[in-house]
Amino acid sequence: MASVFHSLSGLPLLLGHKINHSALTIALLSAVILNIGCESADPAVEVPAYISVTAFNLQTDYATEGTDDHNISDVWVLVGDQDVGAYELPAVIPVIASGSQEVHLLPGIKVNGISSTRDIYNFIDGAVSTETLVPGSTVSISPKVNYYSDITFEWLEDFEIGSTLQKLSISDTDITVESVTSLPAMGSKSGVIHVDATNDYYIGATNGKQFVLPLGLPVFIELNYASTIEFSIGAIKKTTQGAESLSPFFNIFPSGDWNKIYIDLTPYLQSHVDALSFEIYFTCTYDPTVPVNRVLLDNIKLIYQ
Repeated sequence: MASVFHSLSGLPLLLGHKINHSALTIALLSAVILNIGCESADPAVEVPAYISVTAFNLQTDYATEGTDDHNISDVWVLVGDQDVGAYELPAVIPVIASGSQEVHLLPGIKVNGISSTRDIYNFIDGAVSTETLVPGSTVSISPKVNYYSDITFEWLEDFEIGSTLQKLSISDTDITVESVTSLPAMGSKSGVIHVDATNDYYIGATNGKQFVLPLGLPVFIELNYASTIEFSIGAIKKTTQGAESLSPFFNIFPSGDWNKIYIDLTPYLQSHVDALSFEIYFTCTYDPTVPVNRVLLDNIKLIYQ
């Protein structure tokens, strides 16, 4: 009956005057007859098949691509030529399709760790498989994916044999490489930054490592971290006029457990077209409201296409 009342709502405008009782009766009967006719002509509701995806399995060459740890939060789905959409993992995805179908599963992330900026992560290839879909039944897929072969890994830091981050002269303290038994990391060691009331400021950069990064192409930092305080990431750019320390381009809030974040540097780099190269720095300041001020870093990747 909802469609009937919806149909009637426009009648006064169409007729140009109020409807009298006789006209209303005729219109109602006509609308009911039309509605019954439409319902009898409607095809049966299609029953979807379902695709179940729990998580992606990222496979890497550790020596050249670093850890296989990831934070792929979403799956973007194509079935045949049908764009099914994006789903947060784990997901059971309804698909109006049946029989043998080519299924594409593309990895999605929260860009800059923000839920409202979800996107396909274009550094990792998707998984393609041929599946037999049956309406009302579920097919489970465990997608195995790899980084694209043309990705450049400009900087990899896992802190297993030391640190490429070196404190600057204005820093009160330095990063150390430690095994943190209370919060096990990927691998055996992590980079650890401690600040306190006496040594209240840290800034360390890839001193001596100058990264020549492309403008206009996607550039990302992948980072595992756990922190009791806020910390920031920035850059020192080298131009024909010398080196210039820039304001931090990204602030990271505390996380009691290990978290992985994907930071998009692309727009930041485009605003510094005069740069010949960059160093990356990390910095934090003592927070007297927090009992223990500590930042853990691991598995840093600076990558671009």
